[in-house]
Amino acid sequence: MMLKNILILFTFFITTNLASQKNKHVLYGEKAIYYQPLENEFGLFFDKNGDIYSNDIIKKTDLIAHKSSLKEFYKQNPARFLAISKKYNLEFITYSDENFSVFQDSIAVKNIRKINKFQENSSLFILIHGFRKSFVKRTRSTTSIEDYAYLKKGILNVQKDTTKTKFLEIYWDGMFDSFFGEEKSPLKEILKLYEKEAQQNAKQTGYALRKIVSKIDTKQYHIITHSLGAQVGICLLTNAYANTIDKHITKLKTPSQNKINVFMIAPAMSSEPFKEYYNRETNLNFEENDNYFLSVIYNKKDIVLRKKIFIFGPGPKKYGNTTLGCNHKNEIGVLEDLFTNNYKNSFLKTYSTTENKDHRIKNYIKTKNFKNYILEISN
Repeated sequence: MMLKNILILFTFFITTNLASQKNKHVLYGEKAIYYQPLENEFGLFFDKNGDIYSNDIIKKTDLIAHKSSLKEFYKQNPARFLAISKKYNLEFITYSDENFSVFQDSIAVKNIRKINKFQENSSLFILIHGFRKSFVKRTRSTTSIEDYAYLKKGILNVQKDTTKTKFLEIYWDGMFDSFFGEEKSPLKEILKLYEKEAQQNAKQTGYALRKIVSKIDTKQYHIITHSLGAQVGICLLTNAYANTIDKHITKLKTPSQNKINVFMIAPAMSSEPFKEYYNRETNLNFEENDNYFLSVIYNKKDIVLRKKIFIFGPGPKKYGNTTLGCNHKNEIGVLEDLFTNNYKNSFLKTYSTTENKDHRIKNYIKTKNFKNYILEISN
């Protein structure tokens, strides 16, 4: 009896420990089950390292067991790697990191072909979500799929002609933890998750996106980011945060299409990364004729970016700098001065909104300036 009680107690402690180490990564190995895009939608999926998911199903539990990393999963499951890589006409005899890189390039090439066929003769919007977006509904927090649904509806409701509008949806590991229900965590723990892990995942994804976005065969498209998605966007477009990324990744070509409209909604960052705005991997003479057209909408009242309620909270400079999106101490002015003094031939337009304190995308799309922006780029 005593042995039985000890075993029960031991099992309890193990179970409790595992529960306390809950997975906070957003995994897309089972995306084929949950993601059913419409004709005007195309999804790209990335893990925490910026590696692209194939269309094959990998169980969530298997990814968790391998550090939520595609590379680690395939390394420990070489037979599975060889089987899946054959679908991309790759005849490997074993797993190696070099072979994994070739495999990733092959997935990128296949997606580029599909995207170019998908977006032909269209008005393409590339959508990039922010922090704490689960893929499958877990709590009352909105998922990335729900956020994109709000954003697409906001765009389509403003446009006069929607027949050519198409959406390339970027799903990345923005991490997830909850303020609500049984899964809830302390605020400080969630802030640390943002600072220590989600920001790095954003940077990895941004650089990795260059493999595909730079090869889109069109003269013009639109990029819309929300919150931490801005850091994905700035790494796609420039060599910002390059000291945090493997050097060979920073040499990937930045987009060079004729006109790229970039709209950062409530960017969760400071103006500091924009000091690298002209640090790009391209042959374009962008200093004379810039192909990037940047617009930013900010909100001094945004409660998430301010990280403060009345006098309570750490403020926007701690746990990851978010001063730009809430214009803390005139951070928008710092950005504007940077463009005026250093990037005289580059376009920047800023929009202010104070219509509410809510950080969620579904509230920003209701603002007058969001609607004005969509009208401007649609004409």
